[in-house]
Amino acid sequence: MKGWKIFTQSLRLVFANLKEALRISLVPYLVASAAMAWFLTTNADFLASEGGDSLAGFNGLSLLVFVIVGMVCYLWIAVAWHRYVLLREEGEGWVAQFRSDRILGYLGRGILLGLVLILPAIFMAFVVGALSVAGGLVVMIASGLIFTFAFTVIVYRLSPILPAAALGEPLKMNEAWEKTKGAGWDIALLALITAVINVIIQSVGEIGGNPGAPLAVIYMVVTGWLQFMVGLSILTTIYGHYVEGRSID
Repeated sequence: MKGWKIFTQSLRLVFANLKEALRISLVPYLVASAAMAWFLTTNADFLASEGGDSLAGFNGLSLLVFVIVGMVCYLWIAVAWHRYVLLREEGEGWVAQFRSDRILGYLGRGILLGLVLILPAIFMAFVVGALSVAGGLVVMIASGLIFTFAFTVIVYRLSPILPAAALGEPLKMNEAWEKTKGAGWDIALLALITAVINVIIQSVGEIGGNPGAPLAVIYMVVTGWLQFMVGLSILTTIYGHYVEGRSID
């Protein structure tokens, strides 16, 4: 049941430190949300038409701003939150300290992790495709779910390199893998729990029908923030427990 303990500990980190979570994340999250809103509003007609065969009406500048601003803001939050939870590094005011060196290190580790995961992702996609041809829709769905969980387990087992980057610790991928050795089933349970919670949150958001309604937008922003912060806390908890040996009881 350690997967459940990791999840509940991650929830506690957010809600027991809600003031600090808001102080660290509120400003950059709102800035990222504003960039996303600008992209959606300036490309509303294009998105409604599902693109078609033409890029007419597509605002490329808003997309570029959304990607860059969003990436910087989310990395800013991630580094600040990891450092607060693991080092109790507290800033002043309602803007977390912008540690450019740690943010760049975090970005670099994230890119490296993505590159390493490309091969298993391609392999899993190839196997799922082959099974779908041989066994039909049911086999494709079943194999897709199995490989998705397997892929998530790999991501979580390698994820300690990200909080390590936020702290400035030189943790390598093979070391992260070794530290999480034997935790596969616990992390698989964690992946299952988070997947179910995310599906429930998404399903509730679709009840209203109109994603552009004010209440739906507010729901999306609030639940998006909560999912992001809990996701960061899961990475922090995995690092704290498996690398630093912290208790999760």
